[in-house]
Amino acid sequence: MALAVALAVAGFLAGGIDSIVGGGGLITLPSLILALGPGPLAIGSNKIPGFLSAAAALWVYSRSRLVWWKTGFWFSVSLFVGAWFGSSLSPLLPPWSTKPLLLLTVPVVLAVVFSKAHWARRAEQHSQVEQELWGQSWNTKLLLLGLIAGVYDGAWGPGGGTFMFLALIFGGNVPLLPAMATAKLANAVSAGASLWNYSAQGLVSPVEGLAVAVGAMTGAFFGAKLAQTSASRLVRPALVVVAILLLARVVFI
Repeated sequence: MALAVALAVAGFLAGGIDSIVGGGGLITLPSLILALGPGPLAIGSNKIPGFLSAAAALWVYSRSRLVWWKTGFWFSVSLFVGAWFGSSLSPLLPPWSTKPLLLLTVPVVLAVVFSKAHWARRAEQHSQVEQELWGQSWNTKLLLLGLIAGVYDGAWGPGGGTFMFLALIFGGNVPLLPAMATAKLANAVSAGASLWNYSAQGLVSPVEGLAVAVGAMTGAFFGAKLAQTSASRLVRPALVVVAILLLARVVFI
């Protein structure tokens, strides 16, 4: 019971963060590693909260008409292909690779979080009107970025939503709030594809995954609401503190 509560609390923090700028897997995956051990079982189980929290945030954003559906559709197609390949690759990785991957991923994602002011200003320079993706000069670039982000998200995961968000801003010229919203569509598709593949391989533990998901969905709902009032500045320090603490716990376990 205590474990389930702890996982739900971790999920709540992760869902709030992930609904705004991604990176919630930095909290949920280490938590599941502590519960299930390192390896593809923890990664596969992490796709449950990843999918459900993204879906919850997407529902909130869609009600505010912030999702760019055309752009998100094609971006999600490339993510689906990449995520399926990445989740097929993950079981081939040695168990000891989990900690080095986390050590490499956390600094990258935290650097992205700290640089938010730079890419936020760039995003706000663009029109709020959705552009047609197919046939534009940046189409190939965005789809390639989606494929790469999908492979990463399927094989590993933490920070995948952040990379999708940045791909939409820099590869698709999507403004800040629509990028947050459309990234949740992409994130849900990528996590869903990965969850499907991991489940088919018997690499999902529903009990632990759903315990995290309960908190993650709740956090995603409130996080998506806060994102629309520019409250993301309050969440970034929490991401830094929690990610560092969880990273230290995993490294020195």
